[in-house]
Amino acid sequence: MTDIVNGLGRASAYGALGLVLLILGMVLIDLLTPGKLGRQIWEDRNRNAALLLSSALLGIGGIVFTSIWTTYDDFGKGLASTAAFGVLGLVMMAVAFLV
Repeated sequence: MTDIVNGLGRASAYGALGLVLLILGMVLIDLLTPGKLGRQIWEDRNRNAALLLSSALLGIGGIVFTSIWTTYDDFGKGLASTAAFGVLGLVMMAVAFLV
């Protein structure tokens, strides 16, 4: 029973970190695009802005998935490496977006 509870706790921690990285990536995309992306999508009904955001979130999801998938067996080390490589992936995505 303790293995299940321990696994649920670790999965929740990785899920929370993944959610933080997705939100950070969404804010990053909003900063890199001209105007407010949320306003473009919700008020102006701009489908191109929605497509841009959804493709960026898909890419960020791939970054988060890969950083979690290739993590270490040690929980603390794995969580730290996931955060570090996730942020590195977001920075690389932003640079590629600007280029």
